[in-house]
Amino acid sequence: MMMKKSDIVNKLYAVGDSTLSSFNDSYYYPRYGYATQLNNYLTDDISVCNLAMSGRSSKSFINENNYKILKESISSGDYLLIGFGHNDQKSDDPSRFTSANLDINNPNSFKYYLYEYYIKLALSVGATPILCTPIVRCSKENDYSGHCSHSTKNGDYSKAVIELGKELNILVIDLTTLTKNRYLELGFDKANLYHAVTLGMYKDKKIVPYMDSLDTTHLNIYGAKYIAYLVCKEIKNSNCSLNKYIINLEEPNESSLICNKDYKPLDYKTPTLDSYKPQGHFMALDFYGTAFGECGESPKNVDSGFIAKKVDNDYIVGQDGEVVRGKFSSLNDGFSFAFKQMKKENNFILSADCKIIKSGKTESGFGLMLRDDCFINQMESKLPISSNYVTAGILNKKIDADCLFYRENTKLHCDNNLIKCCCSDDNIHLSIERIGQTINVCVNINEKVYKHTYYDFDVLAVDKDYMYVGMFSTRGMICKFSNVKFEITGISLGA
Repeated sequence: MMMKKSDIVNKLYAVGDSTLSSFNDSYYYPRYGYATQLNNYLTDDISVCNLAMSGRSSKSFINENNYKILKESISSGDYLLIGFGHNDQKSDDPSRFTSANLDINNPNSFKYYLYEYYIKLALSVGATPILCTPIVRCSKENDYSGHCSHSTKNGDYSKAVIELGKELNILVIDLTTLTKNRYLELGFDKANLYHAVTLGMYKDKKIVPYMDSLDTTHLNIYGAKYIAYLVCKEIKNSNCSLNKYIINLEEPNESSLICNKDYKPLDYKTPTLDSYKPQGHFMALDFYGTAFGECGESPKNVDSGFIAKKVDNDYIVGQDGEVVRGKFSSLNDGFSFAFKQMKKENNFILSADCKIIKSGKTESGFGLMLRDDCFINQMESKLPISSNYVTAGILNKKIDADCLFYRENTKLHCDNNLIKCCCSDDNIHLSIERIGQTINVCVNINEKVYKHTYYDFDVLAVDKDYMYVGMFSTRGMICKFSNVKFEITGISLGA
């Protein structure tokens, strides 16, 4: 007799990276991980606990609270679906990289982390581990060798998972081969329907996907349903006891492909900096100077008080006019910005010391920023700007300030670091670093350090070719940035 939902005693835990995890996107075709869709093929007698996290590897995941939840919660009779590989390959990031060339006994190996921290954990409590190889990256050339199928100079990550399963007699679902064969069968023009698309555009008065913004790594809801279907089909045909919970094994079709009904195409053009001739208050020299967003009037007008200028070896950035202008609010932003335009493949680090010359009002902010888009020569008095960015910066509130804030999917977020508002006596050091899909930010105020790491944070949602990094300030606040150091540190290995 089928148990009632209230009588559920077993759980299917899922750990892994962005190809399994949940998202909250504003994309045209939003991202979905396949673990979010497993419930479509399971009875009510088992529940799914999806702990997968975007941007994590088998190595970095063990430092997350979700891993702690797994250790404290998984018990006898449960199941653990393990889906890492995409980010273990990131040899440019030592916090995530593991080698697929090394054996299970080497503490730097992919196999070692899968066994020591996931398989061994499940077996120790009487749970059943299930390994999944990573899905392929969708290839425009229909070439599924090398990077797209996770075969790298540091080993073949899919092969490592398969070998580990054989060594330990554990079920392996070879999603690399399954997705490779499916994508080759369909061809790129059909296979790409499984994947997220960042942008939409107007065509014949309708909004359609802008396929140049196709995300070849991450799935949309249709793709997530299809991969979940493959996983459950393989389990159903195996000797794993989870097979008794598998139902509704009907292959999803294109009717599952759902766009974001609230999506509105953006009116944005990449700045052409070769022809940009800034006025005196925006002469940042080796950086570019601008101000944009809700600035009250055109920031090109010198009387607006916006400035992003190099003076001697320092950068003076902020707003100081007769009227206080600019802001960082829940709806939009307006600020001065001394910036560099960075190609999407560049890793880099920017650091600076900061002194407050003049304190700002509520909703003023300052620091370093890495953002998706940038505007120059703004003429309008108001231009709502709510694009993605992260800061190594401070946001002033009524009686205190937030250290480290960011905007994602139009929403302004703070990192829960309440501090007193900074003043001219404070010694402030800032840094922001990009390593592939990882962004590290740090604020040091009078030797007290605040840090945060963002994984798979999208700074290419609007401008698909470039990112913008630099120094910012606004709303009656003027800051001096000195000892500014910028370095391109390498080439990103991508998502």
